Order: sequence, then C-alpha cells, then structure tokens
Amino acid sequence: MRRFLFLMLLPFLVWAKTPLLAVAELSPRGVSEADAAIITDRLRSELLQTRKVRVMERANMDKILKEQAFQQSGACEASECAAEIGKILSVDRMVVGSVGKIGELYTLSVRLLDVSTGEVLFSVNEDNERGRLESVLTRSVPHLADKVIEGILYQNDENSDMGTGDVYVTVEDSSATLTLDGKPVSGRMLFALEKIDAGQHTLVARTAMMVGSIDIVLGRNEVLRVDIPLKPATGTVKFLSDPMGAQIFVNRQLIGQTPFKSSTLQVGEIKATFHKLGFFDTTVTFALGQDQEIVSKLTLTPVGNLAFDPETPAEMTLIQGRDTLVRSGDKPIGLRPGSWRLQVRDKAWQSMDTVVQIKKGRTSTVPLRRQQARVSIIASPEADAWLDGVALGPTPHILDTVAPGTHTLILRQQGYKDAVRKISVTPGQVVLKRITLENRNGPTPEELESRARDE
Repeated sequence: MRRFLFLMLLPFLVWAKTPLLAVAELSPRGVSEADAAIITDRLRSELLQTRKVRVMERANMDKILKEQAFQQSGACEASECAAEIGKILSVDRMVVGSVGKIGELYTLSVRLLDVSTGEVLFSVNEDNERGRLESVLTRSVPHLADKVIEGILYQNDENSDMGTGDVYVTVEDSSATLTLDGKPVSGRMLFALEKIDAGQHTLVARTAMMVGSIDIVLGRNEVLRVDIPLKPATGTVKFLSDPMGAQIFVNRQLIGQTPFKSSTLQVGEIKATFHKLGFFDTTVTFALGQDQEIVSKLTLTPVGNLAFDPETPAEMTLIQGRDTLVRSGDKPIGLRPGSWRLQVRDKAWQSMDTVVQIKKGRTSTVPLRRQQARVSIIASPEADAWLDGVALGPTPHILDTVAPGTHTLILRQQGYKDAVRKISVTPGQVVLKRITLENRNGPTPEELESRARDE
C-alpha cells in the first residue's frame, strides 16, 4: 500500500495518450554503481505501479540502444545525452538524475526532460537520513516516484477538471465504521460512495479493537471495488520509571527498558510490570485506545532483605499493617523498608514473635534456634554420666537442651561395666532413660530383673 505525498492534481485520462517514460541510469555519487542500478530499477517499478504513465523496461532500452549502435559509457545525466537517448527510444519523457551519500544521508535527485525540446520540465529531490539502502528502497524511492507523477500531472494541465467516480467498500465486520478522508460514511459492511471527486483518498475502517486503512486513486468515471481487511488496532505508550533502567514486561513478554516508547501495543487493557534489581516488581494496568498516546510513569519501591541463620525451609509469617506475607526462610526475603512483625511457628525451631527493622538496600539477619529435646537419665546404681564426650555429673540427671538427633550416652561406676547407649531425639521430645549397670563379676539375679524392667 502506498502513501502519496500530495493529492493528485489531475485525473488519469487527461492525456489522449498515456505518457511513455524512460528512466536513465542514475549517476552514483558516493555509492557503488551496483547500488545506483538497484535504486534505478526500483524507481522504474514504482513509477509503473502508479498506473499513470507507461515505463519502458530496462531490457527493451538496452536492446534498442544496442540495435542503434548507441555507445553510452555509464550513467547519462546530461540533458543533451538524455534527450538523444529519448529520441532513439521514441519516448515522451526522460527521467535522469543521481543518487549520492554523505555520511549517513542518502540523497536522490531526478529531473524530467521533454525529449522533443530537451527542456527540463521540473526536478525533485528526496533525502533519507537512516543510512540504510533498505530504507531508501522502501521509503525514499516510492516518495520520489509520487513526486515525479505529481509533477507530470501538473505540467500537463494545471486547470484540468478532475471529474468524479464511484467507490464501493466492503468490511467484513458489521460493527465497523468507515471514514473517507476523515469524514464518516453511512452504511454497514457495504458502503457506497458515489460521485466522489477523482484523485487520491484515504479510507479507514474501525471497530472497537480493530482498524484497517487503504489509500486509493480514483479516476474520472472510474468505479472501484475495495475490500478493507482489519487488524488489531494499536496505540502508543511511553514508559518511564524512577529510577530508570527498569525492565518492562507486557503480557509476560519483555518489550524494553525504561525510558522506552512503544507504538505497537494493541488497544485494550494493558498490564505492564516493571522489574529492577533491588526494587519491588511493580505492575500497573491501564486502558489504551486506538491511536492514543499515553505516558506510564511510576516510582519504584526499594527492597530490603530479611535472611535467617541458619537458612531453613520453615514458613515465616511477616506482618506490616494490613499486609501479611507467608514466606520460606531458605533464602533472603525482599521486603519494603520499615518495621515488620516476624512470627516463627515450627516444631523444628524455637517459637519466635518479634519485630525486625528492614532497611532499603540492606540485609537484616535473624538467628534461629532449633527446638530442643528434654532427656532425663536415671541409673541403677547411681553413676557418672557423659553425653557426646561431655561430662554431665552424677545421676539422676536432667538435660533440658538436647539438640535433635542421635547422641552417645556413657555411664560409669566403680565395680561396674561402662554402659554405652545411643539416644535419638526429635525437636520438643521428652525422653526418660533408665539404665541398670552390669557388675563386673556378672549380673546378680536382682540386676537381671531390674535390667529387664528398664529395657
């Protein structure tokens, strides 16, 4: 689909004979001859697609010039040379010019010659600052072709009557509305536009979420049938954050980093999430309308971290105002700066209900203590006790802070064999251990009976 730079000034059928053009090879200035040849071929194609002129193909031009033994060295930009070629080719007009490049700027300059008189009818220029040949081919050359056609029409007859034509437009969505050059058109699905001024027009169809547009060139007494396909409508959003450098996710897809401007977001509800290390992820939701441009700006909240020593998968409850969070303590927890109430309720750890202060950009560490077991030791006869190699003193003995796990208990008394026992305890468990020691000369019947009761 093409966009003309100016409205067509005169209709297609003014001439009794459609003009025949030949496009001479554009002179390269700061570009390679190959690039200049590519641009020339594209210019021929764009002029032909306007359907306002006939354009001689390059192959035919080369064939005729070869048959006439015309010797040409490189591009023919001079008016005399171009007029001579035009007469050999039997064309009405010749397009000559150059393509140059300075830095990143491409510049296209062409002139239209009247072959019969050698007169320069007009000249046009087109610049492209993008510095890419692809942009020159897809944007600059079509614009240049439009200017050439406009100049031809204007030169032919400035006061020519444009006349009218009819256009019939179909849009498959029954809810679609239609505008012609920005003015609403009545109808539904099939729109009849009759006795419309010949020339260039823009048709735009819209629904609540879709849009479609097309440019047409209407000739005198012409009847056009046009179907306008619809596609999702878009709007423009500028994303800003304080501080800058936040990643932006829309529909879970990364689209850029603040500051960022996107003109391809589909209309409707937009849910954007801002992510930056050291700050809370923040999500904003807003409605985007067709062709609307809005600014989404927010201030990110810095994160403070709460860590536990040792790290544990136990659940931690954190409360600040109306916010209650339940998190695992196996990794640092990101929190808003300020006071938080911390509660620990886990059978493996000592209960905790305290207030911790979180500072932005810092990590506050809370020490945890495992839940202890209680072990009572009774020996018959009384003996000295050791737990994991640490002397406890004489029995009976009570231990209130035995760590969960497996421990080695040793009991010793003169005249008796050492009693060695493995004791396994769990958090919060209460254990009573009765042990009867064995006489070095062998157990008495009473000792055997007591050991049987204890064990």
